[in-house]
Amino acid sequence: MRTLRPIQRYDRAAIRQALDLLPRPGGGTAIGEALREARPDLYRAGVFRKYLLVVTDGDNTSGRDPESVAREIFSKSQGAVQVYFVAFDTTPQKFAF
Repeated sequence: MRTLRPIQRYDRAAIRQALDLLPRPGGGTAIGEALREARPDLYRAGVFRKYLLVVTDGDNTSGRDPESVAREIFSKSQGAVQVYFVAFDTTPQKFAF
C-alpha cells in the first residue's frame, strides 16, 4: 500500500498527474487496510471536515474487513470522520453498514 498523493489543497494538474501514475489493476483489494491507512492522513492534513471516499469494485480480497474498520473509524473519531463508498459491479447491501 502506498500514498499516491498526500491530502492537500486541490490542484487539478497534480491530480491528473497522480492519476496517470496509478498502477494497472492486477492484485488484491484491501479496502479495510486502505481505510485504516488513510484515517491518520486526514488528521495530519489539518482539514476541518474529514471524509474518506472509497471507490471500489466492492470486493475486499485481502486484509481487514471494511465494515469493522469503518465502524472503528467512526467510533474513534466520534463521528468526525465520515466514510462514503462508490462501488461498481456489486450490490449496495455490501456497504449498507
